[in-house]
Amino acid sequence: MAAAVGVRGRCELPPCSGPGWLLSLSALLSVAARGAFATTHWVVTEDGKIQQQVDSPMNLKHPHDLVILMRQETTVNYLKELEKQLVAQKIHIEENEDRDTGLEQRHNKEDPDCIKAKVPLGDLDLYDGTYITLESKDISPEDYIDTESPVPPDPEQPDCTKILELPYSIHAFQHLRGVQERVNLSAPLLPKEDPIFTYLSKRLGRSIDDIGHLIHEGLQKNSSSWVLYNMASFYWRIKNEPYQVVECAMRALHFSSRHNKDIALVNLANVLHRAHFSADAAVVVHAALDDSDFFTSYYTLGNIYAMLGEYNHSVLCYDHALQAKPGFEQAIKRKHAVLCQQKLEQKLEAQHRSLQRTLNELKEYQKQHDHYLRQQEILEKHKLIQEEQILRNIIHETQMAKEAQLGNHQICRLVNQQHSLHCQWDQPVRYHRGDIFENVDYVQFGEDSSTSSMMSVNFDVQANQSDISDLVKSSPVAHSILWIWGRDSDAYRDKQHILWPKRADCVESYPRVPIGGELPTYFLPPENKGLRIHELNSDDYSSEEEAQTPDCSITDFRKSQTLSYLVKELEVRMDLKAKMPDDHARKILLSRINNYTIPEEEIGSFLFHAINKPNAPVWLILNEAGLYWRAVGNSTFAIACLQRALNLAPLQYQDIPLVNLANLLIHYGLHLDATKLLLQALAINSSEPLTFLSLGNAYLALKNISGALEAFRQALKLTTKCPECENSLKLIRCMQFYPFLYNITSSVCSDHIPGQTCKETQRRAEENPWQKGRTKSSRNVHCYQSNLEITGPKVASPGPQGKKRDYQSLGWPSPDECLKLRWVELTAIVSTWLAVSSKNIDITEHIDFATPIQQPAMEPLCNGNLPTSMHTLDHLQGVSNRASLHYTGESQLTEVLQNLGKDQYPQQSLEQIGTRIAKVLEKNQTSWVLSSMAALYWRVKGQGKKAIDCLRQALHYAPHQMKDVPLISLANILHNAKLWNDAVIVATMAVEIAPHFAVNHFTLGNVYVAMEEFEKALVWYESTLKLQPEFVPAKNRIQTIQCHLMLKKGRRSP
Repeated sequence: MAAAVGVRGRCELPPCSGPGWLLSLSALLSVAARGAFATTHWVVTEDGKIQQQVDSPMNLKHPHDLVILMRQETTVNYLKELEKQLVAQKIHIEENEDRDTGLEQRHNKEDPDCIKAKVPLGDLDLYDGTYITLESKDISPEDYIDTESPVPPDPEQPDCTKILELPYSIHAFQHLRGVQERVNLSAPLLPKEDPIFTYLSKRLGRSIDDIGHLIHEGLQKNSSSWVLYNMASFYWRIKNEPYQVVECAMRALHFSSRHNKDIALVNLANVLHRAHFSADAAVVVHAALDDSDFFTSYYTLGNIYAMLGEYNHSVLCYDHALQAKPGFEQAIKRKHAVLCQQKLEQKLEAQHRSLQRTLNELKEYQKQHDHYLRQQEILEKHKLIQEEQILRNIIHETQMAKEAQLGNHQICRLVNQQHSLHCQWDQPVRYHRGDIFENVDYVQFGEDSSTSSMMSVNFDVQANQSDISDLVKSSPVAHSILWIWGRDSDAYRDKQHILWPKRADCVESYPRVPIGGELPTYFLPPENKGLRIHELNSDDYSSEEEAQTPDCSITDFRKSQTLSYLVKELEVRMDLKAKMPDDHARKILLSRINNYTIPEEEIGSFLFHAINKPNAPVWLILNEAGLYWRAVGNSTFAIACLQRALNLAPLQYQDIPLVNLANLLIHYGLHLDATKLLLQALAINSSEPLTFLSLGNAYLALKNISGALEAFRQALKLTTKCPECENSLKLIRCMQFYPFLYNITSSVCSDHIPGQTCKETQRRAEENPWQKGRTKSSRNVHCYQSNLEITGPKVASPGPQGKKRDYQSLGWPSPDECLKLRWVELTAIVSTWLAVSSKNIDITEHIDFATPIQQPAMEPLCNGNLPTSMHTLDHLQGVSNRASLHYTGESQLTEVLQNLGKDQYPQQSLEQIGTRIAKVLEKNQTSWVLSSMAALYWRVKGQGKKAIDCLRQALHYAPHQMKDVPLISLANILHNAKLWNDAVIVATMAVEIAPHFAVNHFTLGNVYVAMEEFEKALVWYESTLKLQPEFVPAKNRIQTIQCHLMLKKGRRSP
């Protein structure tokens, strides 16, 4: 177990001498003397070594900078204290947070007034109709109308405005707004149990229409009768015509005596109250209290004050009404309901204040947390990242192990007067610093005990020669390579000069690295995959026939979409038009037939017949035809045959025509194009030595010696049978054993060049992508996989005017890098969703996730007949024709829907979520939040019309700054339905409303990709990364588009 040591210091400090060193040491000790900070940067390991921790904050990018080291300590201490404060503050907030979510329900069940009221105040009819009878004034209506008078078939109505033109009257309350706007008063339906319906008809024994006619006749005779005007008011109240009620009541007030005005005042108050002019109604009823039926007036006034929220006044009025009429049940019930509501609102206000206080504390906590993160960034700014520290440790340990003389990562020794080098493992040998190893004539590998226990050669070789001679009695056995291309090492006993070449042999055979034209070309036979075709012999055709040549212009049955772009451009290359016979291909072709005396034109005739009457898969015969045309030297026909073989070959066998086509390109000097095809072949099958040998030859021709050596080394690791490979074995071993002969040096940083870093490991990985994963290109990579790190887009400076910019100046990947990258399937539809939490909305406040569901499952339905408005976007084709959308649904959003409220409640099924949304939406159709949730539900269900119905509803009711939430959902639906122009319009609106949300930019980029507007898509993906630099899907799509633009269109610049 590692023990922490309270010592501060850096092993990387330069070992300077003199006063400067003493000053630095004294300053360091003075800092260490402070007891407040005991870092665990240095630890003692189990084996007693003192070493630094990898993840220590004191691992600095510039370990020599003492000032930064001291500042780092201060920042670490400050962060510790700040973290303690944040924890204490968070505990305080959680302890004082009001989490009483069932306050209202519990209050209604436990409060005595609520229990007596039985129902909440909101469920009572506070517009309960009241009136004062004429009989209460000792007035008989029969004295004012002729009840015996006949009524014509078309009775008249008592229109008070036509009876009398009333001038301005101080008694008519014309200063009230409700009276002034009497023409526009609303008229809610009267309940059937309203007592006003039976007052006149029951008293007079006539229908209400007949009574109206009689009142009209009475007013015709006496236009100043306040009794008749009051009877007209009753008539119009029954007809639910508030304007006529007010007009008749005004005239009744004008002509009434002071003691009789309360009848008209109560009528007027009832109409104003029902038309939502409750404050005016209260003024009118107060005027009636001067001399009135106190019970009716106080009861009416109690209802009015309850509606206005004046609960104290309402209770007082109900008390007065009960004094006038004790035991009146409606007054008692309403009084307790008002008291219940008043106490509930007081509790809710207290809870609101508590929540507001908690919110303020959370805001303060957030500020402190943001400050903490900024200080953390300052700490990380100077800290060395963990990966780089691990890499430094590895490099250091490796350097210590291999000593100063040897450049390879293994223990080797010089014997036989420094002319023979013995190493433990069969791997490339690298040399540097001095020419002592240039005298090595022989390299041998072995694993005997003497070699394994050896240390590397010291600087003083002569002084240690005797010790080495004593330790080594015999040369190690050459058995490090146990299996080469399907043959064990015994098979090479008579070929030791090939497997273990001496320096002199290499100088004679390969005095320099072969150039492109000197390298052999290969043919990858299908027999390596267990595939067989009919042997080529003269019995299959008649020599009497006219000579024919194989014609590969057959119809392609299938296209290889993933690889066709690599070979399509070869058809028009001018440098492939020249006729260049390939002797290597000719020898291979002749070795594949039984009769060596058959001339080439008869081979062509056989292949011609084999293509027309195939006895094997056609692509195998086309592969042989490609070899024939390579031997003849007709690149056009060879490419045609191999391209069609590629199109027809099964995916697992496509490396065969790819390797053979690459060797054709190598023969014509197109080595870079050949590497592209070979890398694709390795992505399909990495077990063929010929593929690696071909790649090594291409790298050699491109002067990429390290890449070639690595390719050859990979070829040697394989155990697949490969007789054709043995011709290249000696060249591989010479380059492996004696790199100095070919000016191949190891990547070693010179001591006199400051700031230079060894990066061969990284460079080799870039040159040899098969080391990163050989099947990378064949995987189906989805947009949201984030295991592949990709850097963001770079923006280059404009550069000199008139100079053409290429992909490198813009930070685009090169064509070679594109072949190594993992491409995203751009045609796949990526669903996006903007959560309402981004608008600081807690979804649990809108949807009840706590109450168990006891009713049958429901689905959230929105108003499909919502009238068209400027907010519903009905001018778009996808919205107006939503019933006929071709929408496939977005089931990938199921998890998003099921995780609503997951921070407080467990995950629920899709049906449960739908039911909960439906329950609250049924009560509140004007909530844009609930409508957006319902739209998400229908997106998952694949019901485009119902989803757009809900989005129209959300857009209609949502505030402007919130509309991007439903707009992003609508853009996804239109994108899915291939209505891309509509989707662009909608997504652009979302970006304009909320340009600070990365998902809005990403959605618009996705639509432009579907439209194949790749340049525009790039702009929006790059703006996505400006808002969210680590958004991996945008990074992947940017590089895929860049590579697509370069490779598909053959462009070298964007």
